Amino acid sequence: VHQTYQTDVNLEHVIRGNSAVLKCSVPSFIADFVTVDTWLIDDNHVVHVDSF
Repeated sequence: VHQTYQTDVNLEHVIRGNSAVLKCSVPSFIADFVTVDTWLIDDNHVVHVDSF
């Protein structure tokens, strides 16, 4: 069965210099099959999960 879905990251407001925690929201029907391995900030900034 093919079903489209969208992921989402909620905006968080953080004071410069502090840490922020981002959570990728994935619909429950697909969550068991999805793994986040990269965060794309923009075309020039890519953060790989294994770099932490």
